[in-house]
Amino acid sequence: SGAIDRTINRLLVASEVLSPELARHCRDAIPGLDAIIHMYGKTEIGGSVSVRPLAACDFQAGALPLSEPFAPFGSAFARTDDGDTELLIGGLTRDDLVLTENGIEQTGQVRPFAGPGLWHATGDHVRLGSEGEFHVVGRRDRVAKVLGKRIDLSDLEALLRAQLGTDMVVADLGKRGDGGAVVQVTYVAQDSGEPVDDVLVLAASQACAPGFPMAVRCVGSLP
Repeated sequence: SGAIDRTINRLLVASEVLSPELARHCRDAIPGLDAIIHMYGKTEIGGSVSVRPLAACDFQAGALPLSEPFAPFGSAFARTDDGDTELLIGGLTRDDLVLTENGIEQTGQVRPFAGPGLWHATGDHVRLGSEGEFHVVGRRDRVAKVLGKRIDLSDLEALLRAQLGTDMVVADLGKRGDGGAVVQVTYVAQDSGEPVDDVLVLAASQACAPGFPMAVRCVGSLP
């Protein structure tokens, strides 16, 4: 939260979503910082494919801009069934892909690429800018990435409902005061079964998703 003692000239940010709030905090907290480099690359890709130094005007945007992927990679944008735009990254080879439990081969996200390599459907919803940049504004699925780890919020909800004995619990991705991500668990204290409280819900959440930052909130009813 305070200034960092050692001087950092250039800050490279990748893997996690960089919010304008967190970018401004880094800019203000690190003395001598000359540039923040906004990078993009999916975990499945195994590296970054886009690099953009942030300009002063970028910090006021609702979502920080990203540049077109650098050669030999390319991008395309596909309309989804719900009317949003999904980002595709092209030019990948099998060696570029990291196979994980929720990875490429299992989800079938690899498509033929018109040229060397493959298309990867990232699952990221994007908004296109007027100068070729794009802004990541959400996900097609409910898989969230926090502190470099993935969590399926639907799976977490199912585990919590089983542990707590209530259907009145939902999980979503929220933000801390510094702009960092947190898994937000919202619940109703009294359902048809035994009542639950913050301590019980937080313990169950941490047991179901160890290592993830959690926040819990009690409401009178769920929408």
